[in-house]
Amino acid sequence: ASIGLDAVVGSVGGGASLRVIADIPHVKYTEGRFLPYFFPDTFREGNDPVIEASDNWLRARRAIMRQPVNRIGYGGYPSLAYQFPKFVDYVERIADQFRDIIENIEDVKPHANLTVGILNSWGRLRTWQAFMVAHELWYKQTYSFYGMMDALSGMSVDVKFINFDDVKQGALADIDVVINAGQAGTAMSGGSNWNDPEVVSIIRQWVHEGHGF
Repeated sequence: ASIGLDAVVGSVGGGASLRVIADIPHVKYTEGRFLPYFFPDTFREGNDPVIEASDNWLRARRAIMRQPVNRIGYGGYPSLAYQFPKFVDYVERIADQFRDIIENIEDVKPHANLTVGILNSWGRLRTWQAFMVAHELWYKQTYSFYGMMDALSGMSVDVKFINFDDVKQGALADIDVVINAGQAGTAMSGGSNWNDPEVVSIIRQWVHEGHGF
């Protein structure tokens, strides 16, 4: 909010990376660039780019229904995409669906059954990004958690990203379920923060009151 950033445009690999962009506050607009990019590795003879485009859109659409970006687009060389009319027709369908979604849900708060807190060492600093490299590219140390984050991106729940200082400052009061995932000793799960008796005491009391961890 303090640096005057106008907009954020980012690559969308699925629901989680869509939410990385869409959940950024204090900007005039957000834009998601969908896959595939118009590059020769995908737009080549014998390949069908609609397959990747469909998978990408279906995963991102769930997240858009929870928190829409303001604009969508693609990137690369249009001269390649023009050689695949089936792909161009599919993008037209995506654009029409996106317009329908925005007309009906933009600035409308979606229903949520409960609030889920993702607890790690970063909290809001890495909202939706704690288990991500680039636009959801496969990565050995984090791929096991992609499914969890992708599912949450489109579920009827509110998701908050909190760190251990937030816990000590009362953040759990508004949260129904906490997810703490990642290998022991890493920033993803919290590392040495679990050596803090105040943190452990607060979470144990919170669970005793009927919440889920």
